Amino acid sequence: MDMTKEQSAIILAKRERYLANKRASNKRYKEKDVIAYNKTQAEYMKKYYYKNKEIVEKANEIAGILPIVKTTIYKLPQDTDNNEIIPDIPSIPSFITNNTPKGVNNALNYVKIITKVHNNYTENHLDIDIITRLFNGNYTKKDETYIVKNINYITKKNIDEFIIYLKQTYINSNSLKNNLMPYIILSSYINKYKDAYQKLSSLNKQCIANYNNIRDKNIIIDNNKIINYNPIKIDEMLADNTNFNNSKSKLIFGLYTLITTRRLEMASVILTNNTNIDELNDTNYLIIDKDGYTLVFNQYKTFKSFGKNIVSIPASLKILIDKYCFDFDIIIGSPLFTTNADKTIPISNLSFGKLLSKVFTTIYNTHLSLNDLRISCSTYNNSLNLSLEENKRFANAMCHNLETNLQYVRKNC
Repeated sequence: MDMTKEQSAIILAKRERYLANKRASNKRYKEKDVIAYNKTQAEYMKKYYYKNKEIVEKANEIAGILPIVKTTIYKLPQDTDNNEIIPDIPSIPSFITNNTPKGVNNALNYVKIITKVHNNYTENHLDIDIITRLFNGNYTKKDETYIVKNINYITKKNIDEFIIYLKQTYINSNSLKNNLMPYIILSSYINKYKDAYQKLSSLNKQCIANYNNIRDKNIIIDNNKIINYNPIKIDEMLADNTNFNNSKSKLIFGLYTLITTRRLEMASVILTNNTNIDELNDTNYLIIDKDGYTLVFNQYKTFKSFGKNIVSIPASLKILIDKYCFDFDIIIGSPLFTTNADKTIPISNLSFGKLLSKVFTTIYNTHLSLNDLRISCSTYNNSLNLSLEENKRFANAMCHNLETNLQYVRKNC
């Protein structure tokens, strides 16, 4: 149903006039018998309501007015010593509040997550093309019909049972939040899932609050997950070739230890010999130049706050880059890390994150994620007793502010 903002305003104004007239009518009949009056009007009102329900809901959606859905404050199964009570305020989708088109930047990751969860929960498979169109924001009415038919476990009738499954499957607050997000986005796009959207959003807020509560305590849960970022120790690890399968794993280790540990934007780096940094604006680059190598980041999580980010490559890391590019035939114009099938296509963030974790897990013989590495890097930096100015520079290099950096630091390490 196509509807402009002007049309939605007219419909809502008409609806308000109708409600005003009803209130006035009820007031007139109050002295007689309001109950009897309402009873005589019941059948008429039922027909009127269902006839206009879809039109009014569409007008509300365009105007950014969401129905209030009573939700439950969900207690998570762990970290419950200080479960913060989240105000039960209806959530509004970001595409409505920001007046932006539907669609997300990391659609591929959401597609992978939702298809995995769906398959595990229903033992059925989803049409990847349809789900991809949904997260790209260009899905059709036919696609929506398919989704509603196949993802029927997040309807009003079934959503509570699905939430129980998610909480039992993903015990960690952060893991639960990550697996919730595709369903929150999907339910925000399709009106039939409005109840699910409010309940999933409420649970997501609880996950965030619990995660922040744990993080702000700066407690180390597992000492094995804090690796030593002392440069001498890192050099020793690089010198021991038994730690690495090949020059790729050695480069990945170097990229996340020889310079300040970043997020997964290394996955989208492209090699270039263009030394004019002002012209490099559309993606992330590794400048290959005889005078030195430089990383230029334009696509990363906090770009809006920190803008174009430039990182000089130390000589020890340049050696690893050269060796890797020679071994794997990586040339100017190619992605630094590619898919196995096509060397012209950058590896996805999800695949690169798994590869990164595999490299460090193999070396340290304990499962390590990117988050563990960033915590380790911040914890080591905090041990150096740097000045406030130096700590601010380090936080900027991590592409977050000083307060966020302090949340990564772990005590007694």
